[in-house]
Amino acid sequence: MNEPIELLRCHFGLTPSEARLSMTYETARTHLKSIFQKTGTCRQAELVVVIVTALPGCMRLGSNEQISGANEQISEQGQSD
Repeated sequence: MNEPIELLRCHFGLTPSEARLSMTYETARTHLKSIFQKTGTCRQAELVVVIVTALPGCMRLGSNEQISGANEQISEQGQSD
């Protein structure tokens, strides 16, 4: 894993699976619930603020291609709900 992901894992006690970007929609929902509990947040927007505030160096999560691919996967799977 890359350094920003390792920082997130160490700071919030996330498992390797919780810190991964490529996963199914249901797995992402399960991990988000666990991550919300560990970070003391309830919404994704709050989570982003907590991460950026706690670990400003984590803003570089990966290449634009990885981030867009993850966004597309979430959007596609969210439409089936």
